[in-house]
Amino acid sequence: MRILKYTTLVLLVFFQCAGFSLTTSIKIMSYNTSDKDGNVWTATSPTRVANLRGVISAENPDIIAAVEINNDNTDAFLTNVLNYDSPTYSKGTFIANDGSISPNSICLYYKTSEFNSASFNNTIIPSYLDTTQTTRFRDINKFTITHNGGETIVIYAVHLKPAGGAANHEARAAEISYLLNYISDNAPTSTSENYIVLGDFNTNRSDEGAYMNLLYYPSLGLNGYFYDPQQTDPPSHFGDWTSFWSTSKSYSSTSRLERFDMILMSENVWNGNNGIHFSGNYTVVGNPTPSADDTLASNHLPVYATFDFNDAANPVELSFFAGVLNGDHIDLRWRTETEVNNYGFEIERTKDNLEWLKIGFVEGHGNSNSVKYYNYTDRDIHKSGTYKYRLKQLDNDGTYEYSDVVSVEVRVPGNFYLSQNYPNPFNPSTRIEFTIPEKQMVSLSIYNTLGELVTELVNEIKEAGSYSVTFDGSSVSNKLDSGVYFYRIETPTFANSNKMILLK
Repeated sequence: MRILKYTTLVLLVFFQCAGFSLTTSIKIMSYNTSDKDGNVWTATSPTRVANLRGVISAENPDIIAAVEINNDNTDAFLTNVLNYDSPTYSKGTFIANDGSISPNSICLYYKTSEFNSASFNNTIIPSYLDTTQTTRFRDINKFTITHNGGETIVIYAVHLKPAGGAANHEARAAEISYLLNYISDNAPTSTSENYIVLGDFNTNRSDEGAYMNLLYYPSLGLNGYFYDPQQTDPPSHFGDWTSFWSTSKSYSSTSRLERFDMILMSENVWNGNNGIHFSGNYTVVGNPTPSADDTLASNHLPVYATFDFNDAANPVELSFFAGVLNGDHIDLRWRTETEVNNYGFEIERTKDNLEWLKIGFVEGHGNSNSVKYYNYTDRDIHKSGTYKYRLKQLDNDGTYEYSDVVSVEVRVPGNFYLSQNYPNPFNPSTRIEFTIPEKQMVSLSIYNTLGELVTELVNEIKEAGSYSVTFDGSSVSNKLDSGVYFYRIETPTFANSNKMILLK
């Protein structure tokens, strides 16, 4: 059996934890429905409605911000598109645009199975096309909603002034300035809340002020509040998006530019500071959408991003989890304060940070209001490196939650070493440990006081590392008598011997 003896150990322990983190993947979609004129959600437009249903069914968002939806059609969209097959979605409180500004606004819909209807709030941030604030244009919506697990997300939804030309570029930038001022003036929104901005930006150029002023990349002098998941840090895609994105997305004959619609996110969401974390999945839905033709649904491409919501309410309160190297194995220990429907714990390990593997299972205590202690031993330690572990806590109904990760670092020793056997004197078995700094042939043998070979414990090529071998005197042919014996290690570059005593 191999033992990794001389190591650097990194031990991560957490106390007074809230418990396991139940991670729920939430898909948030922004979709300009192009609903400008009249009621198109009924039988008067069967092809359009059918394809809208197909897009929604294929992408299955948990939240959808319907942009440019006619003030009169929000209920019809809910009934005839979103809930056509089953009553899955609810409509958040809708605030219609003044008809003198625009006959359409933005409505937020959400799955009732995921979000708390009582928590929903819709606030209007007025925007203007001039500094005198006399020419009002499309409003910016601030939607606030809380997930059933306890995390609240703020969604700023925009529908900026359309069309090209310098005047419209400036108008879009002016509208966004009202959003930025609102965030700046309404602390703690800018520092502690989870928020994103999405919607129809009506631009195909990333050098427009309406987009650039939102970004937070201080290295480039950009001090807004949002990250763009399609950019690198520092950003690398500034300029004309048309040619850049056309290589990866298909367009309809009307040459729709998918960057008309986008989703940006705050630093908290980008880094996962407050329970909501961007998962890395950001997608523009290009035609064809499975089971639908999105070119017949709208003249915009929907976009979505997925986020991990780490729920605050947990049925198992985990207060301690640690890993420690112990000779030739790693011991994991954890403690719970309370348990509800706790079926047990799967132990998962990764060494490359790419794939988590199940290595064991420990049964839980079901329901408990007292402290419970658990442990698991990982004896499959073969190489140096950082071993990371997490617990997958399983409820009786099959739902599960993950713990935080603990790490134990194991490093290969840099010198030869032959230990004193332990125990010594021994009867009938003892343990001998040795270390080699590089791969080579190793021989470990037992001799009596006459120099006669008693038995050979090791005779093979070994990788660099530390090892442990057990010698059992009762298993040797003709069984050994009490007395003094010697064990000797030999490699092409090292040799050493030690004395041991068998005492019956």
